[in-house]
Amino acid sequence: MKKMAVLLLLAACSAFAGTGIPGRGLKCPSLQDEYWDWEQYSIERSSSCSASDIATIWAFLERLDSSDDAVASIKNNLLDRLVELDPMPADMGDRLLRLYREKEVDLRMRDFVLQHFAPYIKSISRDKTRKGNQAVQDMMAELQDAMWSGSGVLSGTALLAMESLASLEVGISMEDVGTFAVHLAKDEKRLAAVRATAMQVATRLGRREILAMARVAARSGQPLALRVSAISCLGRLGEGSDLELLAGIQDGDQEEFVKSAAEKAKGVFQARRTDDNTGIK
Repeated sequence: MKKMAVLLLLAACSAFAGTGIPGRGLKCPSLQDEYWDWEQYSIERSSSCSASDIATIWAFLERLDSSDDAVASIKNNLLDRLVELDPMPADMGDRLLRLYREKEVDLRMRDFVLQHFAPYIKSISRDKTRKGNQAVQDMMAELQDAMWSGSGVLSGTALLAMESLASLEVGISMEDVGTFAVHLAKDEKRLAAVRATAMQVATRLGRREILAMARVAARSGQPLALRVSAISCLGRLGEGSDLELLAGIQDGDQEEFVKSAAEKAKGVFQARRTDDNTGIK
């Protein structure tokens, strides 16, 4: 598998062979260089980066080769490095948007790019000289659209981004985030992993209207990720009768991971019971 990953990445980067990564003494993979060079570059942390470095990185990011696991991982790490730059390149937001909107970019790469919208927006919001940034407004619009109509994992990714941004003055409130989280968790047409993410967000925000769905999802027959999120929800938000449900799952379920989750949720539930403000009986 490693050999295959190397060969695929070498082919993907052949246009860069011999060009090198400016200022680093590293070369993009060629027939003579293993993909370790790009991987090593992606994990280096730096507070600054030359314009030539950034141009080389973007050229690599924009290649349509993210279906390979090794390449995708490296690209995600490089995006991390770009949004951590201080100062951030002036065209960073526009380039992230273009890459996200590129129709030929695969879903996994679009998801990676969408994950980096929130860090970009947070960085801009801290910079008083860049308020009113058009890219921020466009990113917020894309996040809103992805939350409601995003394909596959995009809706879950957008929801998490919005949760992290709701405390800022960027046009989204925590109430809005919670409302959508409940809606998304209940939508049986969505991926189980996305619904599980939405349930976790709804739980963190104390949205008790999710409890009825959590009681159903916690039982056997549901996807593992959704069950575990539902069990956690019962521990953090559940009412008196839910303790018996958690005990039944712990004692009778066949999945050790589920049994462990139920045991932990029981502990959280019982800790809440000692707090006179919870109203648990």
